[in-house]
Amino acid sequence: MTLFYGFIAAANLIGAPFYGYLAELTEKHLSGQDKGEDFSWSELLAMVPRTIMRELQKLVYYIPRVLVLLVLGLIPGLNVIIAVIWIIFSAWMMAIQYIDYPADNNKMSFPDMKNYLASHRLTSLGFGLVTFGATLLPIVNFLALPAAVCGAVAFWVNEERSLGNINMNFEAEAQKKLSK
Repeated sequence: MTLFYGFIAAANLIGAPFYGYLAELTEKHLSGQDKGEDFSWSELLAMVPRTIMRELQKLVYYIPRVLVLLVLGLIPGLNVIIAVIWIIFSAWMMAIQYIDYPADNNKMSFPDMKNYLASHRLTSLGFGLVTFGATLLPIVNFLALPAAVCGAVAFWVNEERSLGNINMNFEAEAQKKLSK
C-alpha cells in the first residue's frame, strides 16, 4: 500500500504544473469563460513553484495522518476498523488532491479549500472514492490521474455558485478578525 501511495504522490508532484494547466483549460471549456490568456511556456514555468508548494502542503497534511493510521492498524482488533477508516481517508485525500487544482487556479488557499470540501463532505467523499477506485485498477490508473483533474474541475464548476458564497464568507470572517 505504501508503494501505491508513493507512486501517486510522485506522479502528482511531477505532474502538478501540467495538471494545473489541464485544470485551467478544462475550466475554460466547461464554464465557457475565457480569462483571456493563451498558453505560453512561461506561464507553465511560472506555475511550477506554486503548484509544487501546494503539493508539499498536501504532503504535510497527509503524512502525519497516515502515520497515525499505520500505527493504529498494527493493533489487533482495531485494525479491522482502521481498514474502513483508511478507505474513507483515501477518498478524502483524493478529493483534496484533485479539487485542489481548480481551487488553486481560482486563488483559493489550501485551508479554505479544505473547509470548502468539508462543507460538501458527502459529495467530496463520493468524488474521492470513485477516483481512489479508479487508481486501483491496472492500466486504468494511468488515465485516472488526468481524468480525476477533469472530474475535479467539473465538480468545481458545478458547485461554483456555492463556492462564491463560501469565498465571501471566508473574506467576511477574515475582515472581522482584522477589525478586532
